[in-house]
Amino acid sequence: MASLTETQKDLVRWFVQRVRDEMLDEEFVITWSMNTGAIILGFEGDLPDITGAKLDTLQNAGMLTCTPHLRTNKSGRTYESSRTCILTGAAYEAVDSDFKIVDTPVTQHIGVQINAPVNHSPIAGIVDAQDITVKQAIEQADATELAEIGAAYLDQIVDLVKSDLEVSQLIAYSAAVQDLKDALAESQSDHNNLQRLTRTVAFLDNANGAIELGAKAWKLSLLVLPYITPLIEVISRSVPQ
Repeated sequence: MASLTETQKDLVRWFVQRVRDEMLDEEFVITWSMNTGAIILGFEGDLPDITGAKLDTLQNAGMLTCTPHLRTNKSGRTYESSRTCILTGAAYEAVDSDFKIVDTPVTQHIGVQINAPVNHSPIAGIVDAQDITVKQAIEQADATELAEIGAAYLDQIVDLVKSDLEVSQLIAYSAAVQDLKDALAESQSDHNNLQRLTRTVAFLDNANGAIELGAKAWKLSLLVLPYITPLIEVISRSVPQ
C-alpha cells in the first residue's frame, strides 16, 4: 500500500493489535491535550504519536472512518475538540496481508468529500442540518456560509500538508490559501476572479513547480485531492451568474 508511509502503517498495526488484545474498542474517541498530546478516552497505556493529519491520511486510505467534533471558542473561531474513529475491515485485511493490498485508484478519492455527510466533514458545526451531504450544504449556503465552508476546507488542507513542507514552502502554500480565503470572503466576485481562484486551487493540489516539492508532490496530491471538489463547488457558487 504505497500511499501509506511505514510510520502510518505502524499506526494501523497498533490500532488493530490493541483491538484484538481487547484493550481498545473498534470505535473510540480521541482528543488532544497541549501537555500530553493525544488521549484516547478510556484507554490505559502508552500511545504512539497520533495527530489529526495522520488520522485523515488513514481515513483517506480506508483504514478508519472518522467524525470530527467541533467547538467554537470565545473569539468565534471553530476548532476540533475531539474525533470519533471507527476501525474498518480494510485495516484488519491490510495488517494481515502486511499491506500487500492493491491501492485504491486516486480517481476514486475525488468524490469522497463532496458526497460525505456534513457530520463526517470539516464543515460539521458550520452547517446546522446534519442529515445532508456536503454538496447539498454548499448548494443551500448563502454568501457568508460559503466563505466559512471554503475556509474550513482550506484550513483542513493546510493541516494535512504542513508536516511535509519546508518552512519556505509552507509560507508560500499558506499565502496562496490566505489569498483564496480573502477572495471568498469578498462580497462581490466576478468571472475574472473565478479564474484566479481556480488557478489557486490547482496550486493547492499540484504545487510541484510553484514551490519545488519534487517527489513530495504526488503525496501532497493524494492528501489534498478529496478536498478540491468541494472548494471548486464553493467557488462556482460564490460568483454571480
